[in-house]
Amino acid sequence: MSKVFIRRYYQDEDVTLGVLNVGHHKHLPIYTLEKPWKDNQRNISCIPHGVYKIRDYTSLKYKSVFEICNVPNRSKILFHVGNYENETQGCILPGLGTQYYGNQLMVTRSGDAMRALKELIKEDMELDISNQYGEI
Repeated sequence: MSKVFIRRYYQDEDVTLGVLNVGHHKHLPIYTLEKPWKDNQRNISCIPHGVYKIRDYTSLKYKSVFEICNVPNRSKILFHVGNYENETQGCILPGLGTQYYGNQLMVTRSGDAMRALKELIKEDMELDISNQYGEI
C-alpha cells in the first residue's frame, strides 16, 4: 500500500503547517494547514502524529474528499478545501503555497491542491504524519 506523508514543520498558537508528499510521485509541493495541538480535543486541535488510513469520503457538505480513519477519540477528520484556520474544525486543509493574510497564516490555492490530491490518490492509502519541530 502506498503512503501519503505529512511532515509538520511549523506550529504556533494558531496553526500547524506541514508539507505533504504522495508516495514516490514527483508532484508540486502540497502544503497543509491544521489547528494547533490542543491535546487532540475535538474541533480545536490537530490530530496526533502517527499512521492512519485515508479513504474517499462524500457527504452532503463535502463532495469527493478524503477521510482520515482511526484517529483516537475523533471521527470525520477530512482533507477538504479551505484556506484559513477558521475554516477547519480539526481537519486538514491542503494548499499549493503558504502566506500571511494580515497577521494570519493561510494556505493558498486550496482547490487546486485538492484536485492534485484526487489525481494522486486513487485508492485507500496510509497517511504518515510526523513532526519535524519536535513533539507537539
